[in-house]
Amino acid sequence: MPEVVHYADRTTGAYLYATDEDPPSNSVVVTAPLSSTYIWDGTVWVSPGPTSDEIEAERDRRVSAGFEFTVDGASYTIQSRSSDRENILGAAGAAFRAQVGGKGAGDYLWDGTGEEFAWITADNQRVKMDAPTVVALGDAAIATKQRLIYKARGIKDMSPLPSNYTDDKWWG
Repeated sequence: MPEVVHYADRTTGAYLYATDEDPPSNSVVVTAPLSSTYIWDGTVWVSPGPTSDEIEAERDRRVSAGFEFTVDGASYTIQSRSSDRENILGAAGAAFRAQVGGKGAGDYLWDGTGEEFAWITADNQRVKMDAPTVVALGDAAIATKQRLIYKARGIKDMSPLPSNYTDDKWWG
């Protein structure tokens, strides 16, 4: 039994039909596209590349994936999901008010609880932080999110959009 072969119009890319007979004129052998979003380039079916929604989802994933923050020369991964960012900015606001009230570097009792303030990192380490450090933590969270927003915008402005948009080289 002869093999069935699929054909598309060489000019338009429109799918013609499958047959086990001689090919139609002005046609080319094709495989069916992997999905309805694939585009016929005259020779093969190609992916149109990522969508803006896919790039934004990658941006959001990276925003929530955590960021590195250095305290006293040691680097820590800080969680940055939505609720984490809310906690960071709340603490940074309180730390700023404490600074205005005279709490400074080396004073870990700045938050009024009577205990040294510490931030819990992604790997559950308690890292002591004074008010200026917590303000810097808030600034770092904001800067990290802003950088990723601008990186995503830059990727979406590319033509064509890179198929490897999840590669770290686009987001660094």
